[in-house]
Amino acid sequence: MEILLYVWGGDGNMLLNIGPRGDGSLNPAELAVLEKVAAWWAIHGEASIRGSCGGPYFPAPWGVSTCKGNRVFLHVFRWPSNHTLSVPALPGRQLAGATLPAGGRVEVSASPGSWTFRVDPSARQPVVTTIQLQLDGDAVAVEPLAAQASLTWSARLTASQNPEKLGAVVDRDATTEWEAREDRGEIWIEARWDHPVEIGSVVTGRGERWAPRHSPELQVPDGRGGWRAAFTWKPKFAPVTFLDAPLKADRVRLLVKDCPRYDLAEFELYPPLP
Repeated sequence: MEILLYVWGGDGNMLLNIGPRGDGSLNPAELAVLEKVAAWWAIHGEASIRGSCGGPYFPAPWGVSTCKGNRVFLHVFRWPSNHTLSVPALPGRQLAGATLPAGGRVEVSASPGSWTFRVDPSARQPVVTTIQLQLDGDAVAVEPLAAQASLTWSARLTASQNPEKLGAVVDRDATTEWEAREDRGEIWIEARWDHPVEIGSVVTGRGERWAPRHSPELQVPDGRGGWRAAFTWKPKFAPVTFLDAPLKADRVRLLVKDCPRYDLAEFELYPPLP
């Protein structure tokens, strides 16, 4: 569900490649997943997905949004510890109300700069909770905006290769890419801030050419003029990679090993959810 909704929320399409077994039947594990998707779709799909667009918020670590007409749907996978989710108010639009299509109560607080929603844990769905927002005007016409700022947008970036193309990894455009080749040396991007920042998650997969053998690392200075690995992960099609524990540093480096060519559309580092 998370992969599907992040694709939909990014205004994309995804092929569910479920192949039958030799006797024509489906793998029971795959069938169980499809049944869960079908159960979610029966409540949310026709309203929030069919005929909708991704946005008006860019995907974020908490989840994604879709919109249709004067309705916005927030698909929330991860909630802050205070059980509330805040998103920027949409320019030129007023929030007329919010409901939970699956049932339950959502508390709403609107201010000129933000909209805040609180859903009691007892009213949330097991995997993803969808909140439907009613606006006073068309949501599709609103220019997409960030639901949560990436730390890399305020960082000074340098790279092992093609530094002139680094703007592509912070422009929120999956059609522009930074490219690097392993035969020209190490592949890395460094982000530097004036003061330490706290990092809770990283996004490197949007627009990236899938490379099953590459080994990414988030590195920090080792105190001796070099770098040490602070977090490593296995490459897979995951919308957001969450660190084992928050990382605080004023410099980090994304190092990619065992990859002949690396194409990266966005490099996003996010603070931990509050």
